[in-house]
Amino acid sequence: MTAVVLAAIGAAAGFSDQSAAQPPSVIAQRQDAAIHAVLRSKDSGRDWGRSLSVFPSHTGSRRCTIQGGMIGSRYAGFCSTRVTLASGGSALVGFIERWSKKSFHAEMGIVRYGRGCNGLPARPSLRLSFAYEFRVTSNGHARLACQYGDFPPQFEM
Repeated sequence: MTAVVLAAIGAAAGFSDQSAAQPPSVIAQRQDAAIHAVLRSKDSGRDWGRSLSVFPSHTGSRRCTIQGGMIGSRYAGFCSTRVTLASGGSALVGFIERWSKKSFHAEMGIVRYGRGCNGLPARPSLRLSFAYEFRVTSNGHARLACQYGDFPPQFEM
C-alpha cells in the first residue's frame, strides 16, 4: 500500500518509474545512489544519516526499533526504504516507519501530522505509519520534500 501511495505521489509530482528499460544492476545502483545522497544530506541543518539510521540503506523493509522522543522509550516496528527513479537522473526517496497502535499512539487519540506530498491530507489507516520523502536531483542534492502520517513516536515529549 505504501509503495502504491509513493508511486501515486511521485507521478503527481512529475516522477514516473524510469526503470523498465534499464538492467537491474543499473537500477539498483541509481536507487542506492539516491538513498545515500539523502543519508549524506544536512538539509535544514539536520543530520539525516543519523536520523534515518533505523531504515534499510537499500530498497526494502526490515524490523526496526523506533526511538521515541522521551529518553529510553523504544517501539518495535517495520522500516522501509523506497525509491522512484525519474528521467534525467532525479529520484523520489521515501522512508516509511510503521508501528503497532498498541505500542504507541498519541494520548488524545490518533493525530495525523502533515499532508501528503500531493497536498492532500494523509489518509487515515488501521496501521500507524509516518513517512519522510526526499527529492534527489540528478547531481545528488537531496532535499526533504515532505513528511506526513500518524503522530510518530520520535515526536513524543
